[in-house]
Amino acid sequence: MIELSAARNHELACANTLFARKPDTRESALLEIVRAAYGSGAAWLDATAVVRGLAGRDRLFISCARELEPLFGDPAPGVAKELRIAWRRGERGGEIAAAELNGRLRTPLWL
Repeated sequence: MIELSAARNHELACANTLFARKPDTRESALLEIVRAAYGSGAAWLDATAVVRGLAGRDRLFISCARELEPLFGDPAPGVAKELRIAWRRGERGGEIAAAELNGRLRTPLWL
């Protein structure tokens, strides 16, 4: 068995997820980012404006190859964080949480 470093394993997982799952192209309602936060435990930053800036008219995609610290800062140095987003699209809405690994999302985020 070949052993891969954690970073290489993460790269491969990101590539696999990127090509395995595509957003529903039938969505036509506007995507509204209600709120977003990035952090862990008691240390959270308001990420709403940044996430709204990343979102397109009807979708949001954040690659797991994208570095998160330049986007959001680091509210909890040395601690695993997550990105939480509350969203609404027409009558539908919900919340999604994406875990971070080594300064990047573990998997790509699609809305």
